[in-house]
Amino acid sequence: MQPLSKADKAETLTLTGRADGLQPRAVEHLHAWGLSSEFTEEGPLLSSTVLFRNGVKLVHDAMPCDSRYRGSHIITQGQIEKIYIRNLRRHDVLVERGVVAEGIHVQKTTEQDMAARPVSVTLRDIQTGTTENVRAKYLVGADGAASATREMMGIPFDGLTTDCYRAIMDCQFKTDFPYILGFWHVVLHQSLKEIGADFQKA
Repeated sequence: MQPLSKADKAETLTLTGRADGLQPRAVEHLHAWGLSSEFTEEGPLLSSTVLFRNGVKLVHDAMPCDSRYRGSHIITQGQIEKIYIRNLRRHDVLVERGVVAEGIHVQKTTEQDMAARPVSVTLRDIQTGTTENVRAKYLVGADGAASATREMMGIPFDGLTTDCYRAIMDCQFKTDFPYILGFWHVVLHQSLKEIGADFQKA
């Protein structure tokens, strides 16, 4: 029996940005798995954040943290997925793409029954419509805030939502907008250094 099954509804890697960054605590977990350097080498380090709404500064966060890692590592979700998939292949695990979970059932077991596989999941191939029933000891629903796994399990969402949007750009600005040089220096300057370009502040 396969020790790990990984199903993904998406048929390709994520092509657009979603949560394009890793916080220090997340990198600590990756360090425990031996993967931190693969992630931190991918993108620039953002050491502070300034948020504005309607021209009013809401927060200027220098990102203080007692972690061994500092700031937010800017890395796209597509890059993150590539690293995870590469690591799964090291353990002979392939991602089944175009597959969705349509039903979840959990049987009650005792603590003494360590060999039990109480989780039953029905998986459907989006292209062919064929279904497969998979039994497991654990089910991990890593499908975000709008988790279909959570909904099928009847687990309520206790978090908060926001109407704030953000974008990450690698470009050159000519503006008198406040704090732009700080953002430029952290994000754009490091990106230019990676391709060997000379950088001078305007």
